[in-house]
Amino acid sequence: MSKLRFLENSREIRKQFKLIFNKSKSKKIILVAYIGSDGSSYLNSWNNIMIYCNPEPGATNPTEIRKLQKKGAIVFFVKDLHMKLYWTEDKGCIMTSANLSTNGLDDGNLQETGVYLPKGEIPFYQIHK
Repeated sequence: MSKLRFLENSREIRKQFKLIFNKSKSKKIILVAYIGSDGSSYLNSWNNIMIYCNPEPGATNPTEIRKLQKKGAIVFFVKDLHMKLYWTEDKGCIMTSANLSTNGLDDGNLQETGVYLPKGEIPFYQIHK
């Protein structure tokens, strides 16, 4: 039986994100439309992390991208990317509406939702082709 869990707001998404991402010691992938000026503040582990984001000017913060790269994240740009998926090989993943930003992962004014899927529900090879 799956331990899929509904995440009904930004607070719950952020809490689950911290549980899986900051405790993971394996491969990590972030697929997000946009990264805000505070995106790196939600991460405390930079090993084995790949980030895919939309390079649209005015949305993804270029200063934050450089900061993430300096800390060791590998960043790829994907035109028209809109999905939001936070995946770790050993802890599971979150499929959500929330971007890597305060608006998405903090107590801002946006109404966000998501689903946590435990390890093995989404295989690595399906995400990283």
